[in-house]
Amino acid sequence: MHDPLRTDHGIDSLLSRRRVLASTATLAVGGVGLATLGSDPARAEVTVDSLETPAQTFEADAIEPELQAALAYEYEVDPAASVEMLVFELLVGGDVIDEVALSTSETALSQTTDLAGMVTDASAWQASDFAPAVVESVTREVDVTVTFAVRGPDGDIASDSASGTKAITVTNPENAVARVGGVVTVVDVS
Repeated sequence: MHDPLRTDHGIDSLLSRRRVLASTATLAVGGVGLATLGSDPARAEVTVDSLETPAQTFEADAIEPELQAALAYEYEVDPAASVEMLVFELLVGGDVIDEVALSTSETALSQTTDLAGMVTDASAWQASDFAPAVVESVTREVDVTVTFAVRGPDGDIASDSASGTKAITVTNPENAVARVGGVVTVVDVS
């Protein structure tokens, strides 16, 4: 069962810590998004690049697609800022399918965390969308977004998001064959 307030996370660093001027703060998620803040720790100007979402193909009569996101994150905010938690969300079509909230008071941190959720937990998708008919193939374009927020007692100190489209192709390889054969003869039934 999904616990939106779990506090477990990886400690391995995937990003090297960046040093910035004391009057600015930076925030990066997945190595693809970057936010720059002025000296006011409650304001953020966010620039988002892209989220890597390579296409995937499966051969099966049906699949139950789960998105698994391994995120590297880094942030550095004003040392006077009161950081309470980090919040990560994995969304499909605007619906949150996983959320992690990590308690911390650190004003600078570089670590990793994982998110995972079923695509069909989003209102836009059903299991039947990933179950092609025999000898058929379906490709589904799934909109994926990851959000990251550094939160204090008065709300977000800094936040960022990255989006992409994940193409999922399912091919049902079963061969359906129908055959009929035999011998037809004429007999005298008199």
